[in-house]
Amino acid sequence: LLGYILNCGLYGALCVQVYLYYISFPHDHSRSKAVVYSLFVIETAQVIMNISDVFDLFAVGYGDLDTLDQIHLSWLAVPVLTGLVSFIVQCFYGHRIYLLTERCWIPSAIALLAFTQFTAAVTGGIQVYLKGRFSQIESARTASTVWLAGSAACDVVIAIAMTHHLVSADTGFKSTHLILTKIIRLVVETGSVTASVAVLDLILFLVFPHATYHTVPAQCLAKIYSNAVLVLFNSRIKVRGGREEAKDSHGSDMELHYSTASTGFQFGGPLKFNPRGVSHRESHPDNVDVSSWADDLQTTMHNVVR
Repeated sequence: LLGYILNCGLYGALCVQVYLYYISFPHDHSRSKAVVYSLFVIETAQVIMNISDVFDLFAVGYGDLDTLDQIHLSWLAVPVLTGLVSFIVQCFYGHRIYLLTERCWIPSAIALLAFTQFTAAVTGGIQVYLKGRFSQIESARTASTVWLAGSAACDVVIAIAMTHHLVSADTGFKSTHLILTKIIRLVVETGSVTASVAVLDLILFLVFPHATYHTVPAQCLAKIYSNAVLVLFNSRIKVRGGREEAKDSHGSDMELHYSTASTGFQFGGPLKFNPRGVSHRESHPDNVDVSSWADDLQTTMHNVVR
């Protein structure tokens, strides 16, 4: 029951994030929109299945202990749909890494791990469906281990690869450093959370194979993946007057915010990015040519979050 409650709560957070994305970034690439809205559809389907199971377990089957042991739609809602969600998210990150590095071997490794965990998730779901009872779920031990371990390993590879490239892209300019530091923090934090939940689910499943403790993190895993990728997309939203306003080296206010029409960004001072390109209004206060690093930074931001 706790897993169902947390699942619904995380779905509420996802609805807010999807709405913020919808109103803030109408001109994002169609691939990005497809990722966001397909995840939302899958998560909605999972919530509907969970609500149906809750009704069957605690309303129709109230007082019947045998009903609590039955799988119902959990075989599809948890391993299969969670594996599908993580597969989509991990492939999205793999594609971002390919755009950043222009190398195939790391994205290929990510795609292989993502496909492996998805295949194992589907296999485990089918095995659980054939057994039909939580008390016999240990039959899917191997498939579940490959699914959760593969998912956690893939998340770690993604976090390390993106962090390494973004750190190497740091130009030393304060404004650049602030942006890249924010993205690195988001990538590491979200990757750590998803990997930790997957590992926790695996540990509980292996240590308590005949109990249902593992269903709590399992119910949350898909929603955590979806919320994590929406956090990255919506990190471009800037609240005017917020705490993220920085000051340049001369102490003057430098307002940094993202346009709702694109992934471009603009400075209130010497440099302005806009959806149609880069325009330089004046030279940098330190007489530094910023055109090259500005173009590189804009490209990096575009490849990461759009």
